[in-house]
Amino acid sequence: MSNQGARPYDPINMLAYREARVAREDDRPQDEPMTDVTRHEMNARLEASEARVATVAESIRGELSAMRTDFVAMRAQSESDAKISQARASEFYAEAGKVLAEIRLANSEHKVSMYGVGYKVIAWTLGTILAVGGVALGAWRAFAAASGSPSP
Repeated sequence: MSNQGARPYDPINMLAYREARVAREDDRPQDEPMTDVTRHEMNARLEASEARVATVAESIRGELSAMRTDFVAMRAQSESDAKISQARASEFYAEAGKVLAEIRLANSEHKVSMYGVGYKVIAWTLGTILAVGGVALGAWRAFAAASGSPSP
C-alpha cells in the first residue's frame, strides 16, 4: 500500500503542518474586505461539491459491489472446500476403521497362537520334568540294587 501524497500520521509532523498552515493564513492581509459571492457562483460551487460527493459515493458503491462479489465467490469456494474436506475425512475414517478391524483380528490370532505356544511350553516343561524324574528314579534304583540296599 503506497503512502504517496498522503501524510503519515505522526503527531509531531501534524503539529508542524498545522502551525505552517496557520502561519500561511496569518500572512494574508486581514484588512481587505471580503468579496460578495453571487448566487450564480454559489450555485456553481455547490454543484461542483455535489458532483465530487456523487463521484466519491459512486466509487464507494463500486468498491462495495466488488467486495460483495469477492465475498460471494470466497464463500462458495469455502463451502466447496468444506465438502471436499468432509468427503476426505469420511474416507479416512472408513480406512481407519478397516485398519483397526485388521489389527484386532491380528491381535486375536496372535493371542491364540501365544496361548498355543504357552501350552506347548507347559507340556514340554512337564515332559522334561517327568523324563528327568524317571531317569533319576531309575538311576537311584540301579545304584540301590548295586549296593545291595532295599529299594523302595
